[in-house]
Amino acid sequence: RRALATRVDDDGATLPGAAFSILHEDDEIVVVDKGAGLLFVPGRQPHKADCLVARLASTRPELGVAHRLDRDTSGVCVLAKTKAALRTLSKAFQAREVRKTYVGAVSGTPAADGAVDAAIGKVPTPEGFNRVALLDEASGGRPSVTRYEVLDARGDSALIRLTPLTGRAHQLRIHMASIEH
Repeated sequence: RRALATRVDDDGATLPGAAFSILHEDDEIVVVDKGAGLLFVPGRQPHKADCLVARLASTRPELGVAHRLDRDTSGVCVLAKTKAALRTLSKAFQAREVRKTYVGAVSGTPAADGAVDAAIGKVPTPEGFNRVALLDEASGGRPSVTRYEVLDARGDSALIRLTPLTGRAHQLRIHMASIEH
């Protein structure tokens, strides 16, 4: 069973009321608390132009992106204001020197703390777009690992801490869905 947080008619654009706040800014970086519902970067279609980077770029035209958060994910992110800062951030993420932790609600309750080790890749859709899904490495999937810990369970849902050891698009959602949460 899978719970979806988006509407059936959701077109993937930034949702009304989506916001952000700046937590820290200096000459090298800007640290932002991105709200759920806000695209991080613009999408390909014109209706997906409203995003965190576009909103920040109105006063900071040279922002560099070293990592992203999915539209429906809220959390802290760091953007570079200089090429040197972007290189440093990119190297830190590539070397897995940055630890990322998320807290999420899932339907059902995992039996115990654990990890999902399942490759993720892009699968073409009939419409000509790519959908991210579980895909074995032989078919082009990239290794992906997510650790999870049950923080609280009540009734038909649980609050879990998620720690991705890799950084794939939609990794947390795909891994939780793969274990029926």
